[in-house]
Amino acid sequence: MLIIQVVLTFILLAMFGIFVQIFFQFFSLDIWIVIPTSTLVWFFTAIFFLAFVHRICRFFLRDKTGVLEGSEVFWWAIAATTFDIAINLIRIVFFHSTIPHFFFRLFGMKIGKNSTVLGRIFDPELIEIGNNTLVGTFAILGAHVIQNGKIYRERIRIGDNCTIGGQVFIYPGVIIEDNCLIGGNSVVPKGKRLDAGIWVGIPVKKIKDA
Repeated sequence: MLIIQVVLTFILLAMFGIFVQIFFQFFSLDIWIVIPTSTLVWFFTAIFFLAFVHRICRFFLRDKTGVLEGSEVFWWAIAATTFDIAINLIRIVFFHSTIPHFFFRLFGMKIGKNSTVLGRIFDPELIEIGNNTLVGTFAILGAHVIQNGKIYRERIRIGDNCTIGGQVFIYPGVIIEDNCLIGGNSVVPKGKRLDAGIWVGIPVKKIKDA
């Protein structure tokens, strides 16, 4: 994945240089106009470029779940890297604020109205979040896990009116039903299903019904 990151970073930097040159030479703008204009155009172009590459990789994976084999690992690595770079760029702009759903949906994630994601997302195309749901700061939604040297992927589904506390770790295959609250620093194991109520602990245990 390091090689993929280096190649993609080089491409993005080259794109920025091209935009600066275009605005500076072809439009004869002053440098104090060229830099912010080039940066803005480059930002959105970079996000759409990464989303396009991500979508191509998803075509080869076809939302593959279970254990990845052969070339699937290669396409998954590129898809994971493109999203990781994109989301880090987006967080520079939307630092400690809600990232517009538009950006998540570009990468295949399903997210409902009035939901807020402040945590980290992995494999967005396998994550579904309902309406009025909060994913707290530093929470991790990881739709993949590496076991015995193999990559396993499974969908994560979170319902409506849920609260995922800070630093909660949610593993692949988890289903969280509506009106569920998960206390901070909890761990939801692979394949766990949580019904309405309050859950805390490592691994999570229900302490109160809804």
